[in-house]
Amino acid sequence: MDRQSNGQDMSIGAGNAHGHPQGMNPLQDVTAHDAAAYEIRFQSLFHEGRALAFPCDRNGQVDLDSVNERVRSNYLFARAMIGRDYAMPFVMPSQLH
Repeated sequence: MDRQSNGQDMSIGAGNAHGHPQGMNPLQDVTAHDAAAYEIRFQSLFHEGRALAFPCDRNGQVDLDSVNERVRSNYLFARAMIGRDYAMPFVMPSQLH
């Protein structure tokens, strides 16, 4: 079988069609980086400047298995109180860096 396909080197370790190393999932790397780089914020409707913020990926997904019980409880509370105590959340770059 020919090791050249459409002008791309398909040898082991050369990378896939997207330029990523064989066996590597680029989304896996991005997700791990995103989890530390973003936060989802729930702004208070009544107290300007107050908010609850939680680590998330760039899509706003919080990994509830990786946070402690207090953070998980606060996150679920904030979600339940959207429209009552908190505005719709938004995702932003983390301020923890």
